[in-house]
Order: sequence, then structure tokens, then C-alpha cells
Amino acid sequence: MGTMVSCSFAHRHKRGYVFRDEQDRRYLIGHECGAKHFGLGHWQSFTAGRERLEERASFLRLIRDLAGTLRMHRDWIAGLPKDPAVQAFDALKSDFCTVHPALTKAARAVISRYEGTLTAPVEVRDYAAEERRREREKETRDWYARLGEAERAKFHADGRKLKVDRRPLIKRENVALGPLRGKTLFSTSPPLGLSMQEVLPLVDAFLTMPRTPTTRRDLLGVMRNAKELVTRIMRVRDAVLDAVEFFEQDNLDRVAQWADALRLDGQRFRATPGRIEMERIHGGQNRFLGRPTNLKPMDGTPFDRVGSAVNSVSRLAEQSRPAALHKNVA
Repeated sequence: MGTMVSCSFAHRHKRGYVFRDEQDRRYLIGHECGAKHFGLGHWQSFTAGRERLEERASFLRLIRDLAGTLRMHRDWIAGLPKDPAVQAFDALKSDFCTVHPALTKAARAVISRYEGTLTAPVEVRDYAAEERRREREKETRDWYARLGEAERAKFHADGRKLKVDRRPLIKRENVALGPLRGKTLFSTSPPLGLSMQEVLPLVDAFLTMPRTPTTRRDLLGVMRNAKELVTRIMRVRDAVLDAVEFFEQDNLDRVAQWADALRLDGQRFRATPGRIEMERIHGGQNRFLGRPTNLKPMDGTPFDRVGSAVNSVSRLAEQSRPAALHKNVA
């Protein structure tokens, strides 16, 4: 209570319990009076048991709400393997491996070694080397100016001349082009449709399990299982969105420049609006890599509902009182 209240022993307290007898008569028992009149050990045992019962009831409500959300979306989860966006993603990923093996291999190397940053060898002007050349030419002119006439004649008699070279010096170096988007298209993970087929039995198992966690450890174990399920479901939305971002024009420009510089798959690459065009260097075969029609961002509403349910339950589980959960409740 926010203010002091008189208990049945005429003492004033802010904390205690309401007891009810067989005739439905109610009595206020404050904490201090309860420990004094019923014995400290008995009172502590009573309060600890009561807290465990309240905690257990709270846990059961949390699991019930989570199961209700998953049950509500079960048919949606079952339909994910046949979602047009998921099927388009899997088909595109398969095409990368079979039609563009060198591109796929190079992209995987970039992801594993360079954290997805594309680099390409480019020709740039070497201003530092040109400056060193000018310094050498000046030293030669200064040396020539100190020569006498006989020494100069001898210098020219050998056919030598003072040269001034103004040609630009070019060097090749690797330049960072930017991050590669659409990395999931080059991953070695199983197809999204197959992954979702494996998730559905786990969801059904979660829905049919005995939801009676009696300790905080039990509850956190249930939460870990639920969060793993939802993580795998969320991976579908994120992978499709990542694949869509692969076809954004700035990313296509980077990929085409990078692939063309490396002459991947023996082809020349050029980015055009919405796709990458390829021409085989020897043979002149033209092809293009464009975004599939069905590859589009998925409706995020059911993903958000499922994710929100698990996150809210997880937060409440983490905030639960561990001290009251050392013993199981019968």
C-alpha cells in the first residue's frame, strides 16, 4: 500500500497479505506481525512459496501468449516455402552458383576475407614517381652545368643528350569500390524454402510441448528455443530484402566494375538500369543478370508480430526475480 494500513493485530504496515477463511472472512496480516505471531521460519516459508506460485503463474501466462502468437501464424509459417519471393530468391541463388561460378567464388572470397568490401585493380597516375623523375632530371642538369666544354663535348660524343620526360607514369593498384550488398545470394547456407520446411515441425513441437516451466532456468530455456525459431523465420525476410538490395543501381555499378576488372567467367561486365549485362570476351555471347519479377520485399507485418511476441516475453523473463526461483513448484 502507499500508506500505512492497520492489520488484524492493530499494527500499521505497508506490506503484507490478505488471508481468507472458510466463511470468506478476510484478514490483513502485515509482514512484521506475520513473522512475530506465526514464527519467522513459517512466515518465510509461506512468503517464499507464495512468490514462487505467483512467478510460476506469470511464466505460464508468458508461454501461453507466445504459443498463441505462433499458433495464430502457423499457417503463414507453413506457406513460407512456397512464397513467390522465397522461391525467386532460391532460384536466383542457384543460378549464381551454376551460371556464374567464378563470380560466386570471388564474391565468397570477398565476404570471408575482406568483410564484403569490393576492391578492383585500376590504373592511376603515379605522381610520386613523376616527382622523383623530375628530381633526377634536375640533378642531371645541375651536373651538366658544372661540366667544362671538353667534358660536355665528350658527353655528347657518346650520343647522349639531356632528356626531359613529361610522359605520365601509370601504376596499378587496388581501390576499394564499396560494400557488396546481397551477400546472402552467395552464402553456402541451405535454400530458404528448405530451411522453412525444417522450421515448421519445430514450431509444432513447441506448440504441443508441456508448457509448465517452474524455474527461471526452465523459462529461459523455453525462451532460447522460441528465439531460435523466430531468428530462423526472420532470416527469410532479411535474406529476400538483402537480395533486392543487390539490384540497387549503385551496387550493380560496383559489382560490374569489380567483375569486369577481374574478367570473371571470361566476360566483360557492364551495369545498366536494373541489371548487369555480360559479354563473353571470346565468342561474343551476350547475356544479362536482372532482378526476377517476384523478388520483392515481403510483407513485414507477420514477421514483426512474431518477433515482437518473442522479444517481449524474453525481456520479461530476463527481468524476473531469480532469487525466488531456486526450487521447483510442485
